[in-house]
Amino acid sequence: MDIRTEQEYNAALACAEQLMDAELSPEGEAELSALADKIKAYEETHYPMCGEKERLSRAIGYMFDGPLTAAVRLYFKLRGYKMPTIEEALMFAHTELGEVYEILLAQQGGWKRNHPEDKPGYSVEALGEELGDAIMMLIIAGVVVGTNPVEALRAKMMRKLREKKDAAETA
Repeated sequence: MDIRTEQEYNAALACAEQLMDAELSPEGEAELSALADKIKAYEETHYPMCGEKERLSRAIGYMFDGPLTAAVRLYFKLRGYKMPTIEEALMFAHTELGEVYEILLAQQGGWKRNHPEDKPGYSVEALGEELGDAIMMLIIAGVVVGTNPVEALRAKMMRKLREKKDAAETA
């Protein structure tokens, strides 16, 4: 059944999030893929003036209310990307950091680069986007091996803070 209303659209996004957080069988993966196709079709019909980035940002904006890893997985699904291996994800993260350096080089006056017309200019927004892309690929690297690096970082930070508090209390 197609998505017809904004309420059904939001419900479909919530369902996609739940499916992405589950261990999926091949049938479950097919269900998620079909749901992602319906979400994309709804967005193309109901937000035709929006570009792909704006449509995806609506879906991802909704997803950021939930787990970040779910938002990244949905982004990959909606864009039609195949899930990379951990090695590919880490290589992609490395290339994204290269783009960060390109933007930082643009900030330095007098730096001569090959084909400067093809290089990005410096802006905080461009820098933020490329840093975000690097973070996304690191999240994907964790997802493909079955871990949530954002949750692991949160847990590590909490553990370290507890350890520091406990050490201060016993001193």
